[in-house]
Amino acid sequence: MGTPGHDFLSIELTDGRVVGKFDLGSGIDAMDSVQRFNDGQWHELYMNRINFDGLVKIDGVSGLYFAMSLSH
Repeated sequence: MGTPGHDFLSIELTDGRVVGKFDLGSGIDAMDSVQRFNDGQWHELYMNRINFDGLVKIDGVSGLYFAMSLSH
């Protein structure tokens, strides 16, 4: 995941779930979607970081589909 000691943002699809990961210098945080998106349809995805918070929107909705898991 990126260069050691540097911030990063990543997005992936794992078992149909959207997984957003980011590190802002204090360890990797991950946001995993509760809903699956491997339904053969196109979806709009937006991911950003705002200070020390991560934001993910899918189909214009933010936060409703995600569970935050802190790995540090």
